[in-house]
Amino acid sequence: MSSPFDELLLPRSLRDGPPAVASDAAKWLNGASARDILDKLIRDDPLGIEPRCALRLHERAILIGRERVVMRAMAQVAYRAKDYRAWQPLDAFVRVNIDRAIDGLIERDREDERARLPHEDDEAWGFLTRALGVGADQARRAAVAFNDLPPVVRRAFWRTVVEGASEARCAAEGLGTVTQIHKRVTRAVQTLSFGRDPGGDDPHDLHDGGASRG
Repeated sequence: MSSPFDELLLPRSLRDGPPAVASDAAKWLNGASARDILDKLIRDDPLGIEPRCALRLHERAILIGRERVVMRAMAQVAYRAKDYRAWQPLDAFVRVNIDRAIDGLIERDREDERARLPHEDDEAWGFLTRALGVGADQARRAAVAFNDLPPVVRRAFWRTVVEGASEARCAAEGLGTVTQIHKRVTRAVQTLSFGRDPGGDDPHDLHDGGASRG
């Protein structure tokens, strides 16, 4: 049965982690140029960047279209391929560059919203409209505000609203008390509704720095 959150939910195939990378996968980081490497990554995705992007967005509870992240992550990996060394764990190398891609997009969206630039591509935000009913003209603003929330607030929203877990179950999983979880979810919903963080007295606000740290 389909859900309005299908585009945000982690695919079942990834619930036990990303697919294993072939032992010789590092060979794909060799090329005449970053452009050459990028072409290979786009064509075959031999490093499993697409599923790893889906998993990392889920882990960090970030609202950015997957396709944007995948393309930027592939470009990031291709550009940084020259820095890769054979002794480095390939999974860690890819993960770091996926995080760089996510952080870069968060910062770009933040700057574009601050400058009130028009959306370059409305479909880039269509997932937010379909899943959460956020108006197309407000989607980027809502996502920017949400992605700047403390990780504990984003995760509480993701676990309850997107994945459908009860607040009691979240508390049992160690995400906070039922009262804390309820306040965090309410804060996240208000942030998405009004495009700004209403704030709160969550103790994690004192040491949780938004998307850049979660």
